[in-house]
Amino acid sequence: MRRPIPRLKKEDLPPPNSKVVTYYLNNSELALVHADLRHLIPHASQRGMKFEPADPKVFKTSEPEVIEPIAEPTREYFMESLVSGKKASQMARECGIAEQTVYTRLRRYGIKIKEVREENKPLKEHKPKVDGRKKDRPSREFFVQALEEGRGNLQLAEELSVTTNTISRWLKSYGLNRRSR
Repeated sequence: MRRPIPRLKKEDLPPPNSKVVTYYLNNSELALVHADLRHLIPHASQRGMKFEPADPKVFKTSEPEVIEPIAEPTREYFMESLVSGKKASQMARECGIAEQTVYTRLRRYGIKIKEVREENKPLKEHKPKVDGRKKDRPSREFFVQALEEGRGNLQLAEELSVTTNTISRWLKSYGLNRRSR
């Protein structure tokens, strides 16, 4: 826990422009500070600490990105921005207006964010269905041979990259029941 350094008497202070020591107070020393008994707290030289040069505290502030605001954003600007995937906050920054104003203008222009994004959403790549099924189901002969070899549902599932439940459904659809064997 970070605690303040006690104020020292003028004679105990290091000379100006000298090195500085930072240290933390323990709970008993902090109690002395609160009781206004700072003179009882040992300072750095009494603790055997050496003065070290202190880096000046310089706070770097980055200049905010200056964007030339658009004079009057048009319906086309909003449509292009939504299609390209920009958020309302980004459009507001570019236009130099409040985010709520962006929503107001979208409503005024009759633009519905969800509809525009749905229309322009990239299509998901998917495996084409074979005979109405998502996975290529092995033939009945494959399962008959696997059952004769004594391979279990877990082995078959790992081999075909499906779940054991899928293997059970496929076996059932072929009329192969593990329990009746």
